[in-house]
This record gives sequence, C-alpha cells and structure tokens, in this order.
Amino acid sequence: MSISAYQIQNIIQTYNRQLKARLSDRASAALEEKKVFPEDKVEISTEGKKRNFLERAGTESVRKLKQQALDPLKSE
Repeated sequence: MSISAYQIQNIIQTYNRQLKARLSDRASAALEEKKVFPEDKVEISTEGKKRNFLERAGTESVRKLKQQALDPLKSE
C-alpha cells in the first residue's frame, strides 16, 4: 500500500488548520481572561510611604557608616 502525495498534502493542510484553530482559541481565551480579572493596583498610604522612606534611609546610613569604618582598615 502506498500513500500518494495528494493524501499527504491533505493531511498537512488539515494539521495546519487545526493548529491555527488551537492558536486562535488560546488567544481568545487569553483575552477573555484579561477581561474577567482586572489588573491589580497597589496603593501605599502616606504612613507606609514614610515608614518605607525611613527604613531605606536607616539601612543606607548603616551601610555608609560600616563602609567608612572599614575604609581605614582596607588601606593598611
């Protein structure tokens, strides 16, 4: 039994159609998912912003103090 070129061509065309259909289904499902779930938004209160700023400033100050304390030891 042999398979003709015509049959192979039909199989390839059918496969391509199925593949395109799957891809378009995935794309439409992704769009639907975006519509269902709104984008997350994060809002930080003014107290939270102040606290975050103070924590960063404190961490940066400690880092600089350590660096300044170790600089004379490195030059020796």
